[in-house]
Amino acid sequence: MSNRTRIYGYQLAAQALFANGVTHIYGVSGVPMQELLAAAVEAGIRVIGTRHQQAAVLMAIAHNYTAGRMNAVVVVSAGPAVTNVATGLLVARDNAWPVVVLGGRRQGVIGGQDNFQELDAAELYKSITKWTTCIGKTGDIQNIINESFEVANTGQPGPVYLDIVEDVLRMQCTYSAVRATHSPTAEVTINQDEIEQVAELLRNAKHPAFIIGKGTRWSLVPDDLAELIEQQQIAFISSPMGRGILSDEHLLCFNDSKSQLQATADIVLILGARLNWTFRFGSQINPHAKIIHVDIDPHQAKKNENIYLGIIADAGDFVAALRAVLHEPVENKLLIDRRLWHKSLAVAREKHRTAVEERSVSVRIPMSPYRLMKELKESLPEDAILIADGNISMMAVQHLIPGKTPFSRFTAGTNGCMGVGVPFGIGARLSDPSRPVVVISGDMAFGISGMELETAVRCKVPLIVVVANNEGLSGGNIQRALYPAGHERVTMFESGIRYEKIAEAFGARGEYVVHPEQVRPAVERALEASRPTCINVMIDPYEEYLPDL
Repeated sequence: MSNRTRIYGYQLAAQALFANGVTHIYGVSGVPMQELLAAAVEAGIRVIGTRHQQAAVLMAIAHNYTAGRMNAVVVVSAGPAVTNVATGLLVARDNAWPVVVLGGRRQGVIGGQDNFQELDAAELYKSITKWTTCIGKTGDIQNIINESFEVANTGQPGPVYLDIVEDVLRMQCTYSAVRATHSPTAEVTINQDEIEQVAELLRNAKHPAFIIGKGTRWSLVPDDLAELIEQQQIAFISSPMGRGILSDEHLLCFNDSKSQLQATADIVLILGARLNWTFRFGSQINPHAKIIHVDIDPHQAKKNENIYLGIIADAGDFVAALRAVLHEPVENKLLIDRRLWHKSLAVAREKHRTAVEERSVSVRIPMSPYRLMKELKESLPEDAILIADGNISMMAVQHLIPGKTPFSRFTAGTNGCMGVGVPFGIGARLSDPSRPVVVISGDMAFGISGMELETAVRCKVPLIVVVANNEGLSGGNIQRALYPAGHERVTMFESGIRYEKIAEAFGARGEYVVHPEQVRPAVERALEASRPTCINVMIDPYEEYLPDL
């Protein structure tokens, strides 16, 4: 366009998003944002119309995590549509994932009366976003959108919410050009003295260990980390979504004996993970161990009181700097100590795997979730992106299906949000259409967002959803523990629900599985299909958790 062109606010917003690298918008159309969505299509952005606004945010954050950059944003209308994104924003915040949500804001008081869907959402979302603001002038749209991308991506990533007033979108302004005007990202300078201190600690450690988490997604080169831990013979474990950053089948990976590793390590270096509930707040770590926490967020790096050294650094920069200093071979006596320790951890690892294997070979009907995961493990391609959503089913996935490919494992995440599976799967597949995406979901979790299978059908996303149908929340165990025999079902659903029939009603493929030998053929047919498939697997509702060792 020529200089000094007149443009509507909704056109300016769409072009500003495109200029910032947005390829996909997820959302539900409605006043006052529907013109913005149409303008986005004209600008070259694919708009995915979802069935619910919460799912739109979940799709966008999974899309961005899979891509390793922010290619997707969310656009929703006003009032209840805006409040429906709250859970998605919370998931983004708690997992430290970048996303920008643009919500419509209706005009305030008109003629002395409250207007339809009036809501000050910018004030509402201050506590669960990195930044929230209201765009009150058409001429401010471009600069505020640009700033929102900077905020969402700088330092520890996170969500941003932008309220856009209805009239602002429909007014015109004069502009010269629409472009991203990112200022240089604020870089965290590596403290070389701290790198030397870490290197010295690792040089003298008998039992050094790494804890690797999903926070490494935005900068780490996994091969660099692999070379470091292999050269130094450092044992490691992963957070649930950190599985596969370095393969679970790596000889130095001890996820199946993580309690013993933490209890006997003398140096524990945390990279892109947090000592939250996932790791029992560090209570399992040897009290005499020196804990080093590396994080881009100063608050997280020094949050736990038992941290010996909190280092504020980008994960990729830290690993590169440490490799440059810690390049000499491990002294022979220490190498012997480390390998003896690894052997003891391997014994515990095999003990745990044996216990899992005993459950996974069961032939009883309804089948154990562990048997289901064994069949899936042997059926799924190694490059598949795997999403685990649920309770017992998610635990069984973690016990039995190894992560082998970096940044290819999703779970319910830091705050354990149920119902993320199908939206995560759609976002991941649209982000990387070259790889199969498989969602393994408990039936309770599936019920929260199962309607989004229609979105997958309509948008031609060949997603595979495996429903572990154990009749409710943790199957029947909670019902049996809390309610008298014969009481109406509270935590359990109707038995035998045919979820695959619901998927078929949307135009997806359906598979009904009762016997273990039916799993692999169903998966193979799903992988060959060009449309979404729902595989409904009947599971023993009274399966118990298998504790970690």
